[in-house]
Amino acid sequence: MGVLNPQKSCQDATGAINLHPAAPTYRGLGSQHYAIYYNDETYGPTCHHLAPSVDSGQIIDVARFHVARAETASSLRLHVGADAMGMRGFYV
Repeated sequence: MGVLNPQKSCQDATGAINLHPAAPTYRGLGSQHYAIYYNDETYGPTCHHLAPSVDSGQIIDVARFHVARAETASSLRLHVGADAMGMRGFYV
């Protein structure tokens, strides 16, 4: 996975969006580890416009779900991925 070239990714007048598999609090990859470490009560994917810096575009929507006590970083990654795919139908 890499970061898109801003000149190429923003040429379309309608822009582009990203389904980030984490809450806006956490940018970049592996965010589920932070949520587990900090005992976050909720978590979920963020849909946002692409911007020159990673995961910093204007937020379109955030879906949140309760983080179960037994949740692990691996299970949370799968859970948020499934939720992000659900958002896909609305925004992509």
